[in-house]
Amino acid sequence: MVDVKSIGSINHYFATFWQVVQGLSDRAPEVREAALDLLRYSSDPVPIQSLASVVIQDANPAFRVGAMSLLIDQLGKGEEPNQEDRDAVRAILQQGLADSDPRVREQAAMLLENN
Repeated sequence: MVDVKSIGSINHYFATFWQVVQGLSDRAPEVREAALDLLRYSSDPVPIQSLASVVIQDANPAFRVGAMSLLIDQLGKGEEPNQEDRDAVRAILQQGLADSDPRVREQAAMLLENN
């Protein structure tokens, strides 16, 4: 028999998880920063496209760097990553090589070299 409380807890967890993912695109920098921090410690994989948006579009270079690291971490979460995911992450990191901020370019180069 399925425990209804467990289902409620699971639904609440996933609803909360997706709210945190949506926080990556919030206007407030403190919300985006908190979302990155929370997702860093999540055992669930974060959608690559959600992180790609931060890497490519966020105004804060520190957030772009953090999202790049989180992208690499995603490849180790859950199931073995498929080649399509690896290629997508690599393409996103390659875009970081052309970033206007030297810290972002350096992080992208390091992650591409090591992964």
